[in-house]
Amino acid sequence: MIPQARSAANNINMGRLGSKRFLSAAVTHWNADHQPIARALTPPQQWYCDEALFKQESMRIFKKYPQYIGHTQQLTPRKGAYFASTLLNEPFIVVRQNEIGEADQIGSFFNVCRHHASPLTFSKHGVIDCQRGLKCPYHGWTYNIHGQLIKATQLNGIEDFKNKHYGLLSIPNQLLLDQLIFLDFSRQTYTSQTSDVFQKVVASVTQRNEEEQLDNKQLIHVYSRQYLLQCNWKVFVENYLDGGYHVPFLHLGLNANLNPDSYRT
Repeated sequence: MIPQARSAANNINMGRLGSKRFLSAAVTHWNADHQPIARALTPPQQWYCDEALFKQESMRIFKKYPQYIGHTQQLTPRKGAYFASTLLNEPFIVVRQNEIGEADQIGSFFNVCRHHASPLTFSKHGVIDCQRGLKCPYHGWTYNIHGQLIKATQLNGIEDFKNKHYGLLSIPNQLLLDQLIFLDFSRQTYTSQTSDVFQKVVASVTQRNEEEQLDNKQLIHVYSRQYLLQCNWKVFVENYLDGGYHVPFLHLGLNANLNPDSYRT
């Protein structure tokens, strides 16, 4: 894409960015079906700094499709091992539910007690005692590793309360390459689309693995790093979608070891 000079989209009132009408018009203008890539322009700056648009992106992109959140080897082999984090302001906990030596069985839940919404754990990782369960630090409600409520304190006199109705809210998870954990935050809003897209990714990766004769079981998780990027997510993604355009200028050492004719991103 080339920097924007003039376009019809400039005439759209950017102050109305939060409205569905604006979003529809803006997206349509930059849709590849309406504007071939050879004529594409860089979207206006509001696409990279407007909070209302980011909220829409969060719902229609990140929460619509499964997101990678970790590796099964980040869980120790012990039953009840967990790690917890937050994605798009959604606190989650991922728990190993299988015994040592058994096939991976992973449970994933919102890290939120069903009583007064307290976080169940503030630790990033640990092991849940399978006999005692995971106890909420606020009022002591306790859940097992399958998310079932096994103890709720001081509820004498509360009518029609049943533990089975107050288990943790689960988050569907899927594994890629048998080890990479993806969580689906769509809450069934886009169930069929979500499943179709992810299955296409699985099929594509599986085919590539077969062609390259890669053995997923040999993958080893060494460590994870998190980077705080002072930019909109699209800036970061676009860096990897420019076909290596920036490499000869920004990464001289890397460029010296690449064949530009075969380099692809």
